[in-house]
Amino acid sequence: MLSKTAKTSDGKLLTDCRFAYAVKIHIGENLTEKSLYCEYKALIKSAKHVSELNVCVVRNTEQRYVFSFVFPLEFNDVNYRMFERIIKSVIWIAGGTEILIEGRSEFVERLKSEYSENGTRAFDCRFMKDVFGSFCIKSVESINYLADKNAKLGFTLSAKGKRIGFDAGGSDRKTCALIDGKVIYSEEAVWHPKTCADYAYHKNEIKTAIAKALNKIGGVDYIGISTAGIVIDGEIKASSLFESVDKADFERYVRTIYKDVCKEFNVPVYIANDGDVAALSGIDSNNGGKLISLALGTSEAGGYVDKDGQITEMLNELAFVPIYSGDGVGYDEWSGDFGCGANYLSQNSIIRLAQEYGMRFNENSTPAEKLIEVRNLFDNGDERAKRVFEKLGTYIADAIAWYTLFYDFESVLLLGRVVSGQSGTTAIDFAEKALKLHYPELRIKIIVPKDSEDRRLAQCFTAAKMQRK
Repeated sequence: MLSKTAKTSDGKLLTDCRFAYAVKIHIGENLTEKSLYCEYKALIKSAKHVSELNVCVVRNTEQRYVFSFVFPLEFNDVNYRMFERIIKSVIWIAGGTEILIEGRSEFVERLKSEYSENGTRAFDCRFMKDVFGSFCIKSVESINYLADKNAKLGFTLSAKGKRIGFDAGGSDRKTCALIDGKVIYSEEAVWHPKTCADYAYHKNEIKTAIAKALNKIGGVDYIGISTAGIVIDGEIKASSLFESVDKADFERYVRTIYKDVCKEFNVPVYIANDGDVAALSGIDSNNGGKLISLALGTSEAGGYVDKDGQITEMLNELAFVPIYSGDGVGYDEWSGDFGCGANYLSQNSIIRLAQEYGMRFNENSTPAEKLIEVRNLFDNGDERAKRVFEKLGTYIADAIAWYTLFYDFESVLLLGRVVSGQSGTTAIDFAEKALKLHYPELRIKIIVPKDSEDRRLAQCFTAAKMQRK
């Protein structure tokens, strides 16, 4: 570890050296981002008195998610801010109508104000109301009588028959066709769903891609859809893919868009969040349960497989889960928050870091094109591009550490075009080193598909194999 008087090459004093691994690599960088996990551990270590902080997320009578943390008893601004970051993480990991917090009334009253229609976290409040119908935060005397009731999605995987998979991302869409598990056809195509307000564009793109795959295999028995966004009962409750679509059009045409398209092919369709599909791909690779999947693409998608090898109905919307604090943390324009996964484990992170390291892009280039440009620079030995992907590795390690507070997992499956190619391999190698150096007590294993094509297309292949139990 570097001492607390370490300096950058331009003479600036580094006052926070918990990121010594990053500092060693990124000489000259003014680091202001602070790992929430490190801050949490430091807070607990310095607290005079600690007790259990018990939180229950209620979705309905059949679904409850209970979380427990060690937390200081003292009420002050520093403790409250960590408390708020923990609760925000719980909200986006589980998702529901009520957040029940045992005691801590001083914290809860302040939290209720922030997470209201007119508070600083109005986005979170409105989002949960849109998805689940209502949302509130309450302080209760005890939640000890409430037990976990995690609903299972009930998906299994099968390679039998003619199958088509469609993976809808923010910058590209992927399609594949399988016959008895053998890949007959695959395609990656650039599209622009997030900026297009016409729902007909989205429907035509989805239909065209599936029809093209169908023509390659002369028919289809099953269609599997992996999509960014919140999926409940096969319907899109919210998704950045359709953020430009008018709300009325979304309700009328987009909510059931995948079901509607597949009806035209007259075959069963299975629809799931892309993070959950990514987690299923880990099971498909015989990695067992207690696994988190992280798909790094246009944004960050997350999924979780429990000890029984089952996907629960938790949201796992890790793009909105904070992992950093500090004055220089990334800002998410959609949610209006700072330090969340979407700004660190995505192509936006690569672009932001590249610009910080002096790279410049054509203003007309799409984010996907900018990512390709940075990867090409990496392949050509550009030192700045190398630093970008090394820094991505520290982001991955710090995020994994924070997630251990909320999930019971032993391994992490990394997917997505951001970690494909040799540049992605460098990021993954760096993440493994950072985990061993900073978090040796966690003993988390990082898993990656055997080649870059599988990293990019794993969700698409797995979507094709989805089937209800």
